[in-house]
Amino acid sequence: MPKLKNNRHEVFCHEYLIDLNGTQAAIRAGFAEKYANRQATALMARSDIKERIEELTRAREKRTDIQADEIVYILATILRANNDDFVTVGKRNKVTVKSTDEIDEEKKIALAGVKKGAKGAIEVKQYDKLKAAELLMRHKGMLKEKSEIEMSGALEINIRVIE
Repeated sequence: MPKLKNNRHEVFCHEYLIDLNGTQAAIRAGFAEKYANRQATALMARSDIKERIEELTRAREKRTDIQADEIVYILATILRANNDDFVTVGKRNKVTVKSTDEIDEEKKIALAGVKKGAKGAIEVKQYDKLKAAELLMRHKGMLKEKSEIEMSGALEINIRVIE
């Protein structure tokens, strides 16, 4: 286990695993909200913090017996599911809900529910594709949190006035 600077850093690592949001993890760990984004960026750049997060991730996988690959598979399945997987559209645009026997087991992962709605209509609901895409992008490092750019040193600007 890497030696962290203080308890807030340890709390940050645990909080980060909740939603993989560094800014929110920093806030929940007790850092000032105004500077949470900057603090999260600095913490995530540290090798001891990265090491601790990886260690906590491995421990969680072992404890829950759920691997990251499984979660990625579920999210990808949600993202790839289409309405055609659950209903058929026939003549005169008549929509028929497929029986559960007709739906591929893999596609059932994306099915959030089926219920009888207003006026007896059947409603088929899938899990949120945009949320699945966001989580996948975050996992793949394709979605970065806002970061601030800081400049150090002097910036010299020369303005020449022409008469």
